[in-house]
Amino acid sequence: MSNVRDRVSVWAWVPHALTLGNLFCGCLGVVGVLNGGEDWGAACILVAAVLDLADGAVARALGVESPLGKELDSLADVVSFGVLPGAMAFGYARGLLPAFGASPWPLPSHGFWPFEAIPSGTESWWLLCFAAIPLASALRLALFNANNNQSRRFVGMPTPAHALWWYSFLQALPSWPMDWVLHLKAWHLGLAALTSAACMLLPVPALSLKYQPGQVRSNRATLLTLSCVLIAVGLAQWTGLWLVLLLYLPYSWCMVRFYLRDS
Repeated sequence: MSNVRDRVSVWAWVPHALTLGNLFCGCLGVVGVLNGGEDWGAACILVAAVLDLADGAVARALGVESPLGKELDSLADVVSFGVLPGAMAFGYARGLLPAFGASPWPLPSHGFWPFEAIPSGTESWWLLCFAAIPLASALRLALFNANNNQSRRFVGMPTPAHALWWYSFLQALPSWPMDWVLHLKAWHLGLAALTSAACMLLPVPALSLKYQPGQVRSNRATLLTLSCVLIAVGLAQWTGLWLVLLLYLPYSWCMVRFYLRDS
């Protein structure tokens, strides 16, 4: 019996290793963004998302799902899909300010705040809004762990989908009309951060893209969702992915309300 238990514990470390890889990507991405490597941070989010999908699939395939894996996954997601996208959005918004690297409040140069101070009364106060992304992500993941009824459907936008929303948005910006991009202000992104963070906490059903044995309608909805994603990405690249994720919650509500209500 002990040998069987030991084998199970060894195989359990396979998905744990993938989850730790997710966390490692998040840490690398944050370091990159703080050193001006926004592209590096974006790549780390994408790799972390792949590892996040893989760890759960591998755990189910090996039959080693555990409370430890669930908690470890949430801890990794806070960094990779909470802190990292918040830092990316913060960095992009800070670059839109008159003085790059400005603090959100006026302080003497070389004081407590590690960036140069700017005059008060500017839109730099909006930089504080980006803290809502990691804060809401942490709360969303805690609510997920405390609710055992989210195996088939989520409540609110999942943190990986939210992180990919910001990832696709920032990746799509260079392909948008330059007149629109030049009119983009830091407070626009700050307002978007508050809104997107609230979407993670809304009591709205959201589709889970996991395969559900015996749930024909749920699996059809998953297949339809993935088909829409592939078509949108094929037609409009990053803009297509951003639009699909923008419609994720209303689309999920319609599917649950009118198609999956009896499942």
